Amino acid sequence: MTATDEVSQESEPAAAPRPADDPDVLPRRGRRSVLLTVLVAAVVLGGFVLLLVLAKQPDGRSAVVGRPAPATDRGFATLDGGDEVRLADFRGRYVVLNFFASWCVPCEKEHPELVRFQQRHGPAGDAAVVQVLYNDKPGPARQFFRDRGQGGWPVLIDEEGQFALDYGVTGPPETFLIDPQGNVLYAAKGAVDQARLEDLLVRAKAGRP
Repeated sequence: MTATDEVSQESEPAAAPRPADDPDVLPRRGRRSVLLTVLVAAVVLGGFVLLLVLAKQPDGRSAVVGRPAPATDRGFATLDGGDEVRLADFRGRYVVLNFFASWCVPCEKEHPELVRFQQRHGPAGDAAVVQVLYNDKPGPARQFFRDRGQGGWPVLIDEEGQFALDYGVTGPPETFLIDPQGNVLYAAKGAVDQARLEDLLVRAKAGRP
């Protein structure tokens, strides 16, 4: 080897190392694994969000819909301290059965909607609102109505929570529409408004699902 060859070899620059994030450095199988993990995470997250949305949609997915209303003959003490009230007392009218609590923020928004519905249908005698206290105490519930006004309907005290269990209630507010014969027609999770209740009542009277 000549001196010229030695100089040429020593002066040739060394190849620069590739950065760690160079796509060619990562094995192809590793890249596929990362992409698959991201895709699975996106699908799981999307499904979770969908379940949350559906959980608050007013619909008839409750197990009691299409069946006789549970515990219609059971008597309940009321928030105003009057006589015991049974759902059977309202036979012959549509009943909007609403589970609520004083600590429930959506219940605050829903309350004036129920009041307007009751003001329209209470005097007509075709429908009535009945509320059930859910996981709450009578004292805070009475304050709730003092602050927002009483709608003129009975508020049942479900001390043991069994009434809510009978209807499959998982948290307030939840509302059920019961027909004059005592059958559950519709169920709604989350707050309802007067327009929604009026629509359900019109459909019920017309015999539409």
